Amino acid sequence: MSSRSFNVGSYTRHIDTPESEFDLRVRAFKDDTIDALPDTFENWPKERVLEAELGLQRANQKVSTLRQNADAFASLHSEYLDTPENGKRFNNTLKAMFGDCAHTVEQFEAAYQVLRANNTLDLDQAEIVKQEQAATNQRNKAARDQRARDTRTYTEDEKYSMSLDQLRQLETREIQQRMQRRGEEGGW
Repeated sequence: MSSRSFNVGSYTRHIDTPESEFDLRVRAFKDDTIDALPDTFENWPKERVLEAELGLQRANQKVSTLRQNADAFASLHSEYLDTPENGKRFNNTLKAMFGDCAHTVEQFEAAYQVLRANNTLDLDQAEIVKQEQAATNQRNKAARDQRARDTRTYTEDEKYSMSLDQLRQLETREIQQRMQRRGEEGGW
C-alpha cells in the first residue's frame, strides 16, 4: 500500500489512501514492472481475456449439450434410475468408450447396452417387467394379425389377378392350415 502527500497552503499533510487496482496497473506500466503484478483477471491483456471468455463459452456449450443429450436418453429409458452411482458408472463408461466430449444420445445408448450387459446398473425392476409384458402383448397381437391375414379367403377374381408366386404362397399356407387342423382334430 502506498500513500500520497498533498500540500495545502503552507501545511503539508500526509494522507494515506489506498491505490486502486487501476492506479497500481498504470504505475506498474509506467515503471515497466507490469510482469511483477499478480496473475489476476484484471491484469491480463485483452487477448487473454477474450480467449478465456471464448473458452468459457465452449465449456458451457459442451455442458449444455451433454445435459440435453442425457435428458433425452433418460426420457427414452424409464427403467433407468438416475442415481449418483449410476451416473458415475455411465460417465466412466462414456469416457472409456468415446473420450471426453459432448456425448450424443447414440453414445449414451451404446454405453447403456454395455452397462446393461455387464449388469452394473441399478434399474427399476417393476418398470422392466411392465416393458417386457408390453413387448409380449405386442408380439402376440402381431401374430394374431398375421394369422388373420393368412386365413383370409380370396375370391376367384382376386386369385386371377395374383402373380404365380403369390398363388404358390397362398396354396402353401392353405395346405399348412389344413394339416394343422387335421393334427388338432386327431386325424393323423
